[in-house]
Amino acid sequence: AAGFPDGMTIDPLTGTVRWTPPESAGGQNFDITLIATDDGTPNAVAQQSFTLQVAEFDDLPVVNPPTQLVVNELAQLSYQLSASDPDNEALAFSFVGGAPLGLAIDPLTGQITWTPTEAQGPGVYPIVIRVSDAGPHVGSVDVPLSIQVFEVNVAPQLAPVADRQVRANQSLAFTVMATDADLPVNILSYAFVGSVPAGLSLNSSTGEVSWQPSEAQIGVYALTIQASDNGSPVLADTLTFEIEVAPSNSAPSALTVDVQPLPENAAGAIVGAVHVEDVDIGDTHTFSVSDARFEIVNAVLQLKAGQSLDYEEQSQVSLTVTATDTGGLSIEQMIVIPVEDLGEVPTDLSLSRNQVFHSLAGAWIAAIRITDPDQNNNYTYLLSDSRFEIVDGGLYLKLGQEVNASEATVALQITVVDVAAGANLLRDVVLQTEPPPAVWEFSHQWAKNPFDVNADGFVTPLDAVLIVNQINAFGPYEIPHTTMPGRAPAPFFDVSGDWFVAPSDAVVTTNYLNSVGAGKANGESIAKRSFAENVDVALLEEMLPTTDTPQQRNSAYDFYFWRCLEDSLDEICNSKDRTKTSLSAS
Repeated sequence: AAGFPDGMTIDPLTGTVRWTPPESAGGQNFDITLIATDDGTPNAVAQQSFTLQVAEFDDLPVVNPPTQLVVNELAQLSYQLSASDPDNEALAFSFVGGAPLGLAIDPLTGQITWTPTEAQGPGVYPIVIRVSDAGPHVGSVDVPLSIQVFEVNVAPQLAPVADRQVRANQSLAFTVMATDADLPVNILSYAFVGSVPAGLSLNSSTGEVSWQPSEAQIGVYALTIQASDNGSPVLADTLTFEIEVAPSNSAPSALTVDVQPLPENAAGAIVGAVHVEDVDIGDTHTFSVSDARFEIVNAVLQLKAGQSLDYEEQSQVSLTVTATDTGGLSIEQMIVIPVEDLGEVPTDLSLSRNQVFHSLAGAWIAAIRITDPDQNNNYTYLLSDSRFEIVDGGLYLKLGQEVNASEATVALQITVVDVAAGANLLRDVVLQTEPPPAVWEFSHQWAKNPFDVNADGFVTPLDAVLIVNQINAFGPYEIPHTTMPGRAPAPFFDVSGDWFVAPSDAVVTTNYLNSVGAGKANGESIAKRSFAENVDVALLEEMLPTTDTPQQRNSAYDFYFWRCLEDSLDEICNSKDRTKTSLSAS
């Protein structure tokens, strides 16, 4: 045979060729020639040539694992898995079927790492690691392995305990708390370390400390508490704190407040400092106030943020301040806080009516209503039109002044001067001009029939409704007495003739309707009865000559003269008729 590779043999008698290709022969071709020779003479020879191809064979990786790895809980495990490949191919590492939480293997190097948690110990964790090569025909080996995690006892941890203070003959109780991270959970027990004062106790299971020291035990005591677990080995934690026993408590002896008047509408205003007298040295106090609008901050009584007072609603505030010491004893003090009236700007001005008669000098026009948070304020007025004036809450044309018939409307700006508030209120009003009435009328009561409020010749429920609407709009009010212009427009709200517009006016009108019934107003009978029974002739004689102004004299005369004409009371009319010319002329 010719061209035999190393290690190949042939049996010279049978011609059997034998060979186990080495790893290095894989993937190579070998040219081989076989020669056969007989034993004749001469020898005859025959030969055969062929090519032998050695196929590459992928060998499985070789792994040398331990049967078990061990690690303590909370400690790090690091192990390098030993593996090789006969074909010198790169290896890959992975878990088969999952692994415990946190366990990892480097897919390129086979490095195993793990830090078991407290909950993972103790325990045994079986795993399977697959080692695969990177040959043309991937081969892999699954390697079973177990990891045992040992329990490691962890010492308990005591929470900090603040120093305590207690008064003699009073009870002290608090609880010491400890935690233990071990799982399964360890059982903890508590105990004092060293000597403790008489009567001081500690519950070994719950950590509750209790004591009621006596007067003889006044002083400061340093104490050490230990919390132990039942693990293996037994571990413990300790801490030290102090308990101070003070003399027995006395209630505060006095409570005072530096009361200062509170300005109205001042949110969060300060009343004053709060002072507490207490014989117990070092005693501290907490405060409470009976009025929820107030609070005490840093021993200062004040209104809470967003809270304020209104003088018009409450001119002073009475409340109780309570001071409580650390021993639970308290003292109360009632105080009165004045509220300062600062003067507030009026908020609105309205007129009872918006009409003015032309060609009627000195006429009453309307009642004025001022809306002002302040009470009982006095105002002065500025009017843009000099023909007008405001007297005793009523808008008038001045004596000798009138509105021309050519003026359809009169624009008037009214300035209300509030001296107390130091500010003004401006309102623009427009008065509608109307012709004067055809007859003389009393300024606030319809002379023909006081129950005919709207002077339409009929007494109906509408007359009572008009009074109610007027009161709803302006409230009850007094009719000014200063002037009696003699001419005024309907409606006439003062049915009772008492110079007030009030709910009673609506009541008497309703009563009249109930007794007489609705219908045409009988002016003659009502006027005659009202005049004849209620007018003092002597008083009338005395009044007319002494009335202050010509306008007032004319107004008084005109009222009574008109009634005289209606009632035909000659004994009065005759005596006044002779006076009319001189009164009007004056």
